[in-house]
Parts: sequence; structure tokens; C-alpha cells
Amino acid sequence: MRWVNAALQLMLFAAALALYLHTLNPDVQPADSGEFQIAALTLGIPHPPGYPLYTILGWLVSRIPVGSPYARISFLSALAAAATLVLVSVTVQLLVASGERGRKANSAADCSWAPVAAGIIAAVALGTSTTFWSQATTTNVRSLTAFFTALMVFAAVQVYAAIRTQPRDLATVRRYLIIFAVASGLGVGHHVSLVFTSAVLSVFLLALFVRARLSAGMLIGALLALIATQLVWLYLPLRDAAGARFAPGNLTTLSGLLYHIFARGFAGDMLAFAAPQFLSDRLAVVPTLLLFEFSAAVLIATLAGLALLLWKRQVFVAVLLTAIAIHGFITITYRAPQTVEYAIPVWVMMGILFGAGLAELAAVAASLVKHLPDNARLMALRRILPAAMATLLLLLGGYMVIADAAGRLSSFDQLRQDRSTRTHAAGALNAAAPGSVILAQWHQATPMWALQDIEGLRRDVKVEYVYPRGAQPYADTFAEQAAASAQAAPTYVTSVFAVPYQTRGLVATPVGNLALWVIDSGSAQRHTSAVNALAVFDQRIAVLGVTVTKKTAQAGQSAPIVLAWTALRPVQDGESLTVRVMRNDGRLAANADVRLDPGQPVGAQRTVRLSLRIPLDLQPGNYRVLVGAYRAGAAGLVELKDGAGVDFTPVSEVRIALSSTPAVSMHPLSVGLSDGAWLTGIDYDTGIADKLRLLTHWQSGAHPLTVTVQNAGGQALAAPAVLPAATDGPGYFTLIFDMPPARQVHLAIDRQAGRISVPDATAGERYVPFSDQMILVGSSIQHIGSQLKVDLQWLSARPLTHDDIVSVRLQGNAYRSAHDGEPALGALPTLKWIAGSLVTDRHPFDLGGYEGALRGSVVVYDAFTEEPLPPLDERYENLISFAVN
Repeated sequence: MRWVNAALQLMLFAAALALYLHTLNPDVQPADSGEFQIAALTLGIPHPPGYPLYTILGWLVSRIPVGSPYARISFLSALAAAATLVLVSVTVQLLVASGERGRKANSAADCSWAPVAAGIIAAVALGTSTTFWSQATTTNVRSLTAFFTALMVFAAVQVYAAIRTQPRDLATVRRYLIIFAVASGLGVGHHVSLVFTSAVLSVFLLALFVRARLSAGMLIGALLALIATQLVWLYLPLRDAAGARFAPGNLTTLSGLLYHIFARGFAGDMLAFAAPQFLSDRLAVVPTLLLFEFSAAVLIATLAGLALLLWKRQVFVAVLLTAIAIHGFITITYRAPQTVEYAIPVWVMMGILFGAGLAELAAVAASLVKHLPDNARLMALRRILPAAMATLLLLLGGYMVIADAAGRLSSFDQLRQDRSTRTHAAGALNAAAPGSVILAQWHQATPMWALQDIEGLRRDVKVEYVYPRGAQPYADTFAEQAAASAQAAPTYVTSVFAVPYQTRGLVATPVGNLALWVIDSGSAQRHTSAVNALAVFDQRIAVLGVTVTKKTAQAGQSAPIVLAWTALRPVQDGESLTVRVMRNDGRLAANADVRLDPGQPVGAQRTVRLSLRIPLDLQPGNYRVLVGAYRAGAAGLVELKDGAGVDFTPVSEVRIALSSTPAVSMHPLSVGLSDGAWLTGIDYDTGIADKLRLLTHWQSGAHPLTVTVQNAGGQALAAPAVLPAATDGPGYFTLIFDMPPARQVHLAIDRQAGRISVPDATAGERYVPFSDQMILVGSSIQHIGSQLKVDLQWLSARPLTHDDIVSVRLQGNAYRSAHDGEPALGALPTLKWIAGSLVTDRHPFDLGGYEGALRGSVVVYDAFTEEPLPPLDERYENLISFAVN
């Protein structure tokens, strides 16, 4: 059995490594990942605490002459993650075995193989959880953190088991104490957050020593090993003295070195949300974090297994729960938008507990046979039933875990192929003028530095990271630096902050379809002539250009538009330009508006990038893009005419195609039709009183189909809609029906026998897509005294690589307030989401003494560019609102 187990663990390592290599991101990556790529390849010094061990290991694996330099660094994450899973699998077996003291040893018939199977299932559950998988396939420090967590727990269990044996195996105790000390020393040196898990396990092991009356001399070897691990910090002053990349220049002094090692610059973030006014909201995020990582079935199985383990007084399980609670509390109260990643040690220990609990559940299932009557005719059943019961439960657990993994695989396949980071970074560098400056946030600065340092791309362009300055709003800091830089050199920015720019007389003009804008100061604004204008409205507003940067857009996406105009005479208050697409029946399909600035100098050119939302149900075909202008006043909207006396002028064309990916749904279905079409899901939106919107998601077949919504009596509830045929490979489409509230809804399809019954709508159900990225699927409001909690439920439409901000705005009589932030109070930024991620996003408000009526609205915008994410529902006119009772 020992050799079989070893072979299984080797297979587990190989399979995990193969999966991670298949989904590995082989290219330049943003934010910290870009910095780590540069540091590892050049033996640099990353941000505090400096990560010397990671940098050295990264440099070593970068010498492997296979793949791109970026892929080699990410390979370290894959190696560490695969090794972690083997440690988790073996630790589950050890933990189960350590609880067998005093019991009769299991025989083969008693399912001694169950802990092995449970360990492997637990490893697969952890290895395919959302954050663990993503960290295993990118350049980051989290996978090594997971490895040291697993190694500490593994060594501690070995010491625990060896002390409990009779006679005690003191050689094993010494050996694994040294391994524990090495794992603790290197782990805490790698990431200081591991000090909490290390401390809990260390106290437990010391308590064991005292209780077992073991010699303190046995700890000397472990203590020496712990001290030896700290020599890795010598890397920092040595490389700082050599002028390494990112070296701060003060690490050769003791004070500077300690400041860097202990990351004192982030000290104010520790326990920042532990205060009572924040803590309840932070703790409310915990269920969302758990369900983001593991399915509800895995969490339920973990709880059931834990109950059994604690009931049987498994001491080490209580120790792990203590470590989870302490690390989890520190993580959830830490002020940083990476909570889900900082919790990696929690996910590792939960994986171990899931496996141990699953093995215990299997043992209980097998023991049920003892309650059978002692009958000779049941003897054969008594022999096979234990193994059968345990096998059935473990197969169920394995199926549950593999099904979860299969659901996530397509997302990580898409992320593996995503090259948006390189596209934007290389595009920005190549578009910049010689000798220019690009001001960027951290997310965009590091990949541009990586391309410059590693590939030598456009080293003549200076990329500057705009550091936050204490209490000053970051937007003001960015605008100040942009204004100063524009006076000395051609300046570009990767972020737009409209009001701070405008206050300082800066104009940001988009550069093509890149996340890049060129800065014009007030003294250097571009002026232009309206001779070749596409249209002139009211003889004052000249549209100079409307560029559809993506000529083919899929239904359910956004079409980016670049709009340029100038004012021939002063702009009046309330005037706007609008870009529209109309349906074939004359109804509005999509629009994007830009409000004009009355202070705009006459003759000065302005350029802006807009997102034209493409409805989910816009039929494939070619559509004209129209431009118009209007003035909003007390009497309503007044359309401005062009020289020919018309409201809207055709300026371009866009082609709409079927979606290439299926829609995510709160009610997934799998109903096949005779011509190859499939109904893949349905959703409802109940956001408008006394109206119900039914969205039906399809994979198109070989021929167009007419679909009608009917009630139980066969009466039509809405006008029929046509499902277009797929002509260029698989295509997906959503048919939308607006109807009165109804129950027992059916879909009738021409040329198809029978009708399809669909689930009924539930109260408060929502389905409002924001572009093709995220979908608002629900909301709830808690009013407790002067505190108002708005919880939004988001469903991720695909794996996201953008960092979006959700803004909830409240308005009442003389009351206005807004809460903007990354989802789940920063714990789950959108760039961590994969397709199907369901996130509860809390927005707290303090109403003070206000008691009147309130109206709320939801806006989503890009964190770096402030470009809004348009909702794909024309009924809300780009503003999703809700009532506050």
C-alpha cells in the first residue's frame, strides 16, 4: 500500500503540474506580477518586504531554456502549487491516522484506502479552487506562501503523530521539528503573514513537548535551522549595494533594512478594519469569499466532516481551526484589495480539513453496517457493505470536485490566451512620441517596464508610476503630476480624472483604442477647422470625426467609438452630442452621449472615447451609426438640426454578429431542439414595477426559429421573437420578452413538438448585464438605525482582466451620498473574477438624521480610465435605479 500511495502522489503532482502548465499565462503580466517578472529576471528588489527567496528561486527557474522569460517565472508558481497539493494529500492521511489512537487498526475491508482517496480529492478541490488555480498559473508570491503553509502543517502533524506513538519515535520528532522550523523561517521570511499560522502551530508543539516531558535539547536543532533560514535576508543589502532594479538605496543600513523587511510603509493597513464601525461589514464578506473559492457542496461537506472530527476530539483539527480563525481575521481586517489572495493559507488549511472530514464521513458510512441484524444471510452483505458505502461517498465527493473544476477550466483557458496586458502596454509604448513621458498607475506601469527591461522596447520613453501622496486624493495627485510633466515633455496618461484635469486646464485626448491619452495643457490646446466636418448642428457644433474602432461587435458587447468635435460658437448649458444605432423597426438599439463643456474655447478640438452598448437581442446584420445633438432644458430635450435640417446624420457602420460564448445564467438549462439549437438558460429582470422581462439564452441552430412565450393556457404573453441561425460556426444569442408578471411560463417554438416549461421568476430577481463583463442579478437593503446597507449581487459574465469600480448613489430631499469601491469592500476586485463567479457587493451608508424617501442608482466604471461600463438594457437609459424603502 505504501508504494501504491507514493505512486498516486506522484501522479497527483504530475497531473496538477500538467493542468497548470496547460493554463499557464506565458506573457507579461500587470501590477505586482510585472514587477516580480522584472525582479526575478534581473535579481532586483521588489516592494517590501522584498521577497528575497522568491526572487532567487525565480532567477534560477528563469535559467531554464524553455518558453518565454515570463513563462519561466510563472512556472515557479506552478511547481510550488503542485507540490502544495501533494503535501495537502499526504497531510490528510496523517491527520486521519493520528486520530486512530486507541482504535483497532483498519484492515483492507475496513477501507484503509479511504484516507488516501480523501486526500487526493481534497487536493483536487484546493488545486482547482478559483484563487489557488489563478495563482498557480501567474507570476506571484502566493503559491510559495501556500507551499510553506502546507509544509508547516505537514511537519507539525508528523511531530504530533510521532509523539503520540508508543514507544515515542524521537528520531522522527527531531527530523520533522527541523523541517517545521525551516518551513516557518522561510515561510515567514517569504511573507510575514505566515507568522500567525506559524505561531499557532509552534505554541501547540511546545505544549506537546511540555505535556510529554520531552527534553528541551531536542529543540536546539530546530532553533539553529530557524536562525539559518534568516540568512536569506542578506540578499537585500547585497543587491541594494549593487544598484539592483527597484533598489531603494537604503538597505545597507540597519534601519533601512528593517523598515523594508517589516514593510513599515504598510503598517497602517494592518487591522485597519478591526474597528467596530467596519468589522460587521467586513465579516459579512466572509460567505462571499468562501463561495468564491469552493462550491456550496464542498463547504457543506467540510462542515459535516468537521463536526464529526471535533465530536471525536481530534485535537489537531481544533488547532487548524484556530490558525484559520486568526489568519482569517487578520486578512479580513487588512486594508488592501487582495483579501482573497491574502487568505491563501486559509484555503490550504480548509482543503486539509475538507479531506480529513471526507475520510471521517466515509468511515461513518462504512460503520453503518454494524447496525445490521446478526443474520447468517447478511454475512456476505456485512463483508462488502463497508467498502461499498465508503466508495459511494468518496465517488460522490470526487464527482462534486471534478464538476467544479470542469466548470472553471474554460475560464482559465481563456485567461491563458488573453494578451490584453501586452496589447495595451506595447501599444502605449509604441504610440508615445520619442522622449515622452507616460504617467501610469501601478497596474499599467509594471508591464511597460517589463517590456522595456526584458525586451528593450521603446526605452526612449520614460514610464513613471504615480505614487499616492498620503491624504491627498489620488486623482489630484495624478492631475498635479500630469500638469507638471506636460510643461517639460510630451506627456501621456493611462488614467483619466475628468474634474481634476479640467480644474488644472488639462485636456486628455484618447490615442486610438488604447488605454492611453495625450495631455494638452491650457497653453497648448489644439485648434482645428470645421471645413471637413461630418455634420454641423445649430451652425455651432461641428462633428469632426466618428470612428468605430471595432467594425464587428458581438451581441451583448460594447462597441468603442472615438468622437471628435469642435465648437464654432460658444456651447450652451445642457448641450450634448449623441451617437446612436437604431433597430430595423425604428426603435433605439444603442446610444452613448457626451455632455459638452460650456467653457470649451471656440475652435478647440475635443476628442472622447465612448462605449456604444450592443443589446443582447440585436439581430445580426449591418447597422448605421448616427450622430446627433440636443439641448436639455426645463421644457425637455430639444433636438438640434444639421445644415440639411435633420436630427441625425449617418457617419459610420457597424456589423453585429452572434456571440461566440454562451451567456451565463442564474437558471442554466440544457434543452436540445431538432435542428441543433439549444436552450442554455433563462433569467428574469423584475426591476420595473408591474413588468417582467424574460431573457432566454440559446445556442443557435442551422435554421432561424420563431419563439413565443405563452402562459399555461397557451395564450401569448409577448410578441414572438426570431432566433437567428448560426452561419459561421457555433453562435449564441439571447431572446428578450417584455410581458406582464406571469407564472407557469412556457416557450413555444415553430416546427417543434410540445412546449418548454421554464422556471418561474422569484421576487427581486434581476438580470442587467453591464457590457459583456458583469451582470446585476439581485439587490437587498438593510436599514438599521442610521445605517443603510446596500448589497448588490453580481454574476461574472466571463473571466475579467479589468479592475472596475461599483458606485452606489443615494438621493433624497436635500440628501446625496455615494459609495464607490471595488466589489465586496475591496475583498474581491473584478480582475479576480472568472465566468460564473457570484459576488455579494456591500455598500454601507450613514444616513445621519435623514428619514425621508431615497432613490438609489448603480453605476460601474473602469478604475483606471473612469470610462463607464454601459448597462445593456435600454429601459433604464444607462442608469440602473432601485427604491429604498
